[in-house]
Amino acid sequence: MWPLPTLQNELVTIIVDSSHIYLGVIKANASRNTPFVLHAYRVISIQNAALDTYIYNISFVEKQIKAFIANYNLENAFFTLCITGSKIEERLVRLKKTTPSYADFIHLGLQKFVWDFTYLYTSEQEESVFAVSGIQRELLFQYQFLALKLGINLVTITTPMHPLLHLYRYVQGGAFRQAKLGVDMQAHNHQLESYFTHTMYNRIVRSDQPIAANVALRMTGLYCMEWDIR
Repeated sequence: MWPLPTLQNELVTIIVDSSHIYLGVIKANASRNTPFVLHAYRVISIQNAALDTYIYNISFVEKQIKAFIANYNLENAFFTLCITGSKIEERLVRLKKTTPSYADFIHLGLQKFVWDFTYLYTSEQEESVFAVSGIQRELLFQYQFLALKLGINLVTITTPMHPLLHLYRYVQGGAFRQAKLGVDMQAHNHQLESYFTHTMYNRIVRSDQPIAANVALRMTGLYCMEWDIR
């Protein structure tokens, strides 16, 4: 969502939840056994600097991220950001049409959000299922302002579902089909993170540092999203 320029061969990923900011550098790996590698990683606690991802101590967050950038010489890198929390909207919507307009989603009441929709699959009831994702305008502005203060090349701000959708497409490769996505999403109660098993995780990304699998998978999905890897 909200993409800007094209990337080179590495990506600095930032994931924000209610208590932490996760910073990671994802690179393509020469080994096909694990095609991605987490080159650098750091976790920053924001429990005393933010409330539900809304930062009230922006100077603290800026200082911590700048230290990570300086430590790994990332001044000229590209950055992408994934935000979770109550100011983020993610829901599945079923419609009787395959090519809706924004007016078809007006009933969701997303006037305070910057939002978009993505087609996922067609259900057995012949309904088209769409992922609707958005971020409250004031929160989006705050993170855009943070990027300006950091002086970073922030290319995308997105929500949690989209990195996993792109990672799913990568794992499926040439066999990817929207219908298969629907089957797998329904099999996992539309919680796509549970689709990726521990074995799959070990075959996707290599990390020499301890990191939660769901964080590493989303970071890798952010890389796939920017490179449009399939």
